[in-house]
Amino acid sequence: MKVMIVDDEPAMLLVLKRMLAKIDGVELVACHQSVEQALSFVQTNEVDLAILDIMIASDNGLQLARSIRAVNRNLHIVFTTSSTEYALDAYDVYPLDYIVKPISSVRLAQTIARAESSRGASIAVDHDDMLVAEEQAESSETETEAEQIIVLTTREKEVLQGIAAGQSNEEIAQLLEISLSTVKVHTRNVFHKLDVRNRVSAVVRAQQLSLLDEQ
Repeated sequence: MKVMIVDDEPAMLLVLKRMLAKIDGVELVACHQSVEQALSFVQTNEVDLAILDIMIASDNGLQLARSIRAVNRNLHIVFTTSSTEYALDAYDVYPLDYIVKPISSVRLAQTIARAESSRGASIAVDHDDMLVAEEQAESSETETEAEQIIVLTTREKEVLQGIAAGQSNEEIAQLLEISLSTVKVHTRNVFHKLDVRNRVSAVVRAQQLSLLDEQ
């Protein structure tokens, strides 16, 4: 798998280089500190996965992701950031993952493995799921208010917030001090209530219903 890193912090580039060097099947093809360099590279070279910082100097990594997708629709995007404030906006470009710094080698390896296993298919699937979610939102405008009411338990809301922040099931379990199996049960319940099939669609649907704005 050909991987590109884009981050304006030299120290983070070095850390990611070392982590990726320990993962079998990964070929680090480029490291860039600017949006212009990264976009130019993608236009002329093969890249399977791009690890992008949300904020690259004064530039927006989200816009870079959109530009990259315009060049290569099947390229996987993994966002990294020191803050969760951009998590919801990040889902607009269908990322494979959203990792909050500091990045653990285990989490990165899991993300790479997921990218490898779903290579060539996941972007199309995620895109279709997003379209389904959008179509559901449009059709819901014709529903009655009673039909649009979705009630989540307090714990389900907490799990949903974790999903929106880009946390893995393991991270949510640790944060909420519950078992991994319990997190999976709550996640399944959330998916069922929101009538979605994956995390991306769940966040989109929750945004449309303002569930993430509730305290």
